[in-house]
Amino acid sequence: MAKDDHAARGIKSIAVGGRLLQALIDSSKPLTLREIAARAEITPAQAHAYLVSLKRVSMVVQQFESGPYLLGPMALQVGLSRLRSLAVFRRASTLLKELSNSLNVMSVLSVWGAKGPTAVMVVQARDKRSDLNIRMGTQFSVLNSATGRVFAAFENPLQVKMQLKLELERNPPPNYQTEVQSMEKYWEQIESIREQGFSTIQGLRVPGIDAVSVPIFDEHKEFTGAVTCVGHTDTLDIEPAGESIPAILAGVRYMHLATAQPVKHST
Repeated sequence: MAKDDHAARGIKSIAVGGRLLQALIDSSKPLTLREIAARAEITPAQAHAYLVSLKRVSMVVQQFESGPYLLGPMALQVGLSRLRSLAVFRRASTLLKELSNSLNVMSVLSVWGAKGPTAVMVVQARDKRSDLNIRMGTQFSVLNSATGRVFAAFENPLQVKMQLKLELERNPPPNYQTEVQSMEKYWEQIESIREQGFSTIQGLRVPGIDAVSVPIFDEHKEFTGAVTCVGHTDTLDIEPAGESIPAILAGVRYMHLATAQPVKHST
């Protein structure tokens, strides 16, 4: 009986620790001890005990002694390990390298994170003009980025609308830099992306730098993320009939076919 009780307490402890981590995942900024405790619905003293243990395994860190908490390097490694275990993302790693090499562009793999579309893999271009400040963890706007618009077209509509609301509240028009003149026009563009299977942006965020983004799907044909190529305007051709978009689409199609095939084991 005592053994069963001990096991039950252990499971409960993991669940409580998970609530603390979820509070940090959901937050757009580091949280104080009291803020974490309130969101996890436990006392600050209880939260502190859990956070001490989570710090020891690098799941959380503090910006300075007695300062606010944020997710640590172990949390990042857990997420990346989960991605690497999926066949579609292992294939995407190879595809990104091939696209960057053949098209001389930066290639980015993004998934939907706690704060919207988020880069989880980046391969740099040989052309240093395309070496933008995009790194693992970079978040993309669903309103005015090629990557974000692919997510707007294929991700869960409720999540997309919530993210749009947050973006517009943080930086409402006309301050928001975008080529979209109205939300009606925006949704028309999203429908076009859904029909044609890719999204493009021409020099909106950085003059002379264009982007093409294509959705990727898993073996069950579920939307899982986006592959985006970013390059200088004289390197990346964003015309549908040009050289770049057909090459990117062909690479993604091949990846989908390879992902759908069973893995062959040597005997």
